[in-house]
Amino acid sequence: MKQEEVEKAKSFTDFGVVPNWNMLGRELDRVAEGANKQFQTKLKKDLYLAVFYAYFGSSRFCGGGWCNSQSERPDITIGAKCFPDEVSLEDSLNNPPDMDTYLHEPAIDFLGFATAGYGRDMDHYIQIKPESKYTGDNSDLAEFLSSKKKVHVIIVPDQKDEEVFSFIIPREPGEGYVLVRFREPYTQNKDSGIQETNVN
Repeated sequence: MKQEEVEKAKSFTDFGVVPNWNMLGRELDRVAEGANKQFQTKLKKDLYLAVFYAYFGSSRFCGGGWCNSQSERPDITIGAKCFPDEVSLEDSLNNPPDMDTYLHEPAIDFLGFATAGYGRDMDHYIQIKPESKYTGDNSDLAEFLSSKKKVHVIIVPDQKDEEVFSFIIPREPGEGYVLVRFREPYTQNKDSGIQETNVN
């Protein structure tokens, strides 16, 4: 992935000044209140808050994490597609992959970390662990879901649905990048266009 596109993608989670530690509670309350008003699905609210918590937490702990493995684990629909370096970030976000794979109660593990502290150049990592092995024909999705550890990602805003959590997996220059997007299904009943499992 081209470096200028990497920097453009990372700019979406550059929130500005990290509040002082004694103001942190009030700032987090404001973020939580905004998330409750803006989003309908619990998963998007949880991940949205996790990104902010990690950013604010960087002032003292260099970051923070969130995992649903020991709590409610909603079903998700997910999709992924690799784009060549020649395709700009803007074009890929406006032509995203369909979320055509249905995963039942996957475990999601998220981490935000800033080695310099105070939110400087935050790095984000995520892992989605299905209940069983993915066996579909999407090799980009298979590579991500089969990872044994959290994958370094760049969070980007979804242009089609604000309940979707989207991110870029950058590859080496010349190898392009993968756009992954997922959300809780519109209903917990399988939509006709969604493959129920693709995992065996």
